[in-house]
Amino acid sequence: FTIVHDDNGTKVTNVHPLGTMTNADGDVVEMNLSDQYVPYTGEPLTPPAVTLTNSMGVEYAEGEDYTLTYSRDVYMNSDEPVSIEVDPENIVEVGKYTVVATPTRNGVLHGEAWAIFAVVDPDAPILGDVDGDGVVTVIDATLIQRVLADFKEDPFNELAADVDGDGNMTVVDATYIQRYLAGLDCPKAIGQRLLV
Repeated sequence: FTIVHDDNGTKVTNVHPLGTMTNADGDVVEMNLSDQYVPYTGEPLTPPAVTLTNSMGVEYAEGEDYTLTYSRDVYMNSDEPVSIEVDPENIVEVGKYTVVATPTRNGVLHGEAWAIFAVVDPDAPILGDVDGDGVVTVIDATLIQRVLADFKEDPFNELAADVDGDGNMTVVDATYIQRYLAGLDCPKAIGQRLLV
């Protein structure tokens, strides 16, 4: 499970999908999160620190130059998610959260920038870590292949083995693990904790 990827599956930390945020000179302003993964504790959490900087490294001030809002998608009686605003002091559940930077009225910044982070259970399985040893290796791909060939294996985590998320464990999942290990394009978030 990876929070932000580009089309090639590369991890990205600067994301402006709602449009590019610019400063008064028209320079692009980047939004960075201190972390994309926050461990679940059951207590209110501190969200990742957010910084906005221009290409010269000038950092903008929260409250003075921009404000932050947090939201989470929830499902209410339908298959379509509904985005609800969340007070950052009340982030306590496992899941994906969106943080949006909106300029204040002083005109220093224009547009919006957003990024996504996740609260993850530190005991949740790691996608692709089929044997549960904490790392994704070629052994995990081999375990999938052995199970598919009716060789029973222990330990074996089927949830971690469904790398492509289609609900089935197939040779495609083993192939994705191999591609991940070879550094090839892989659109799946192998090596990250699952949101369970």
